[in-house]
Amino acid sequence: MNVNMNLLNMDKNRMKSIISFIQISEKLKTISRSVDLSNLKRKESSAEHSWHLAIFVMLLQKELPPQLNLETTMKMVLIKDLVKVYAGDTPVMETILSFSDNEIIFNEKMVKDKKTKEKESADKLFEILPIDLKEEFHGLWNEFEERKTIEAKFAKAVDKLHVLLQNSVSQGMDYKEYKSTYDGELLLILKYVEEFPVLKEIAISLLDDAKSNGWLL
Repeated sequence: MNVNMNLLNMDKNRMKSIISFIQISEKLKTISRSVDLSNLKRKESSAEHSWHLAIFVMLLQKELPPQLNLETTMKMVLIKDLVKVYAGDTPVMETILSFSDNEIIFNEKMVKDKKTKEKESADKLFEILPIDLKEEFHGLWNEFEERKTIEAKFAKAVDKLHVLLQNSVSQGMDYKEYKSTYDGELLLILKYVEEFPVLKEIAISLLDDAKSNGWLL
């Protein structure tokens, strides 16, 4: 009887941690990104972005590199933005100082501060979870950030490509706000999609369309 009660208490503690995490991670729905929704009434939330990435990966499953683990990639795109619950969202364009000679010059302090905030947020958020889930979530987030595995590289490429897709359904509002250029956007996306032909083809097609529509300088 005592053993059963101890197990029951462990289950309750585990469930309490999981419920607490669900409640806190709900705040991702309130974190706005820089891109507009297709109805042009508000900005996309980070939670909507994560959901859309998961759909995108599912739709591309026949085009995925054969060695890529679909489940790992799906998990990665769903959890990679959870740190923004505490860290908020910093648009990439706001960390760029200039484009020069086919090179992107970043504000190194802003980039460093962003990474620091997101790491602190990851530590704080994932600490809520039971140890096994904490290790899994933290591991996936670190893997995504390091971008060394094929899953992380593909997840990051899809993440970057989604900005172009969202602009394609919102009349390029994000492009216009930041006075983006075709060459600048191409430079930003190429290093991520270069090794994935299908993603590179989609990216160039979307940018060509944006330019012909007058959304890019």
